[in-house]
Amino acid sequence: MYDLLWRSLFALPPALDSWRRLVLGMPGDDVQFDIDLSWLERNSHILYPLFAIGTVALLVVGILSAWHSDEMSGVLKVEYKREIIGVLRRTPGGVPVAKLAKHLKLTVHRTDKLVEEMVKDGQIACELRQGIATARIRLR
Repeated sequence: MYDLLWRSLFALPPALDSWRRLVLGMPGDDVQFDIDLSWLERNSHILYPLFAIGTVALLVVGILSAWHSDEMSGVLKVEYKREIIGVLRRTPGGVPVAKLAKHLKLTVHRTDKLVEEMVKDGQIACELRQGIATARIRLR
């Protein structure tokens, strides 16, 4: 099986012979290629504007995707986490995540992500009571 594959690799058509010499050539082999760039020179009035438009399009896509991402900056996260700790200190019995979201004026999804990060860091505890996630200060 492998012998057949190896022989078929060396039996490439003559059009691909230069590629075979490049890929399978040894370090001491003298492999020379004659690259014809005349097509590029003849169509440069089309290619270079296409490259420019493609670059601008990639920049716009990158900016828009960063703008619409769910990630917050580090400073903003710290401020929200500090506010969550303040709210939880005022209510020792715990606060549902939905009420925290309303207090912080964030979506429930973003608030839940912040609470999950704080649980992973060991700052607070979160438990599920009757299907409602309730966060409370972790007692140490």
